[in-house]
Amino acid sequence: MDPKCYIACDLGAESGRVMLGRLQESRLQLEEMHRFPSAAVRVMGSLRWDVLRIFEELKSGLREVAKRGLPVASLSVDSWGVDYVLLNNVHPMLSLPYHYRDARTEDTYEKVRKSVGSELIFAETGIQFMPINTIYHLASDVEESRDLLEVAECFLTIGDYFNYLFCGVRRVDESNASTTQLYNPQTRDWSRVLIERCGFPPKIFPQLVPPGTVLGPLLAEVAAETGLREAQVVATCSHDTGAAVASVPAEDKDDWAYLSSGTWSLLGMELPAPLISEKIREHNFTNEAGYGGTTRFLKNIVGLWILQESRREWARQGLELDYAALTREAQGAEAFRSLINPRAARFMKPGDMPQKIVAYCLETSQPSDNSRAASWKAWRCYIV
Repeated sequence: MDPKCYIACDLGAESGRVMLGRLQESRLQLEEMHRFPSAAVRVMGSLRWDVLRIFEELKSGLREVAKRGLPVASLSVDSWGVDYVLLNNVHPMLSLPYHYRDARTEDTYEKVRKSVGSELIFAETGIQFMPINTIYHLASDVEESRDLLEVAECFLTIGDYFNYLFCGVRRVDESNASTTQLYNPQTRDWSRVLIERCGFPPKIFPQLVPPGTVLGPLLAEVAAETGLREAQVVATCSHDTGAAVASVPAEDKDDWAYLSSGTWSLLGMELPAPLISEKIREHNFTNEAGYGGTTRFLKNIVGLWILQESRREWARQGLELDYAALTREAQGAEAFRSLINPRAARFMKPGDMPQKIVAYCLETSQPSDNSRAASWKAWRCYIV
């Protein structure tokens, strides 16, 4: 039996990759065809995503697959959550989308919670409160870029945006919609209450689809440019954690939990329905949509962000260090010499992370130096 072939485009906040999957006799073989760094750029005091550069990288991966001459049944894109692209019928991108760690939500986070009410927001969405959530970025657009919102006809979350660039169909998958804190898991639709209360233009909210929805074939121009033919574009779980949890081999089991690690680590369980109550809100847990109408009940943990940002700073200094090299250095460092709280506000923002760690240790009268191993060790041995 000939294998069935599929393409998965997996976009993380640190890097992206194009994977080829072959399914034959109930066995799945995966092969990495192309990997590239995610394209976060600083522009005029803001932090943005260079999504067109990412699109070019994805097409490079598709070309590598096309060279194999294999029949590809479908492709799909998953990505980090909350970020989005504004577009209309003339322009496939109205502005470079903001990075979720951009500082513009520092004011709107508290403003929205106060004006709309944290209780109402959580009752409508069941989503944990974080300044990075889409609702607070859209509130910043209302304050600072109202003209842009007026000419926009649609916003698409990142994974769904690349599905659109591949096939021309504008849809948002429920798993990614749930990360916006504007999705109601009870109605499985956008929260019209929050959209109205926040003053967002209803016209920009596209149709939602469940994970696994076939959107359509590759655009002719993409097929011609990449050499890839016949493939259908599918809106799978376009949020990367949703895709990861869907792959857990735990069918017919109800006694398991997951830890999905990346820039963020997500610790949680898969439930048949959301848990929305005052107690859940107080503990700031979240209910994200999963495959098959399930709920990912979870908590965000800082994850690898501090280390990733440190690596970027060392690279700017001409030190290209992979994780294996950093692990070796860490093994030779003194354990638990200095402790940091990675959830502190200073560590959540981009910047010279090794120097932030050094400065924190000096302020708290802890030993510190500028060595790579010391900075890595401090990150590794934090206290929460």
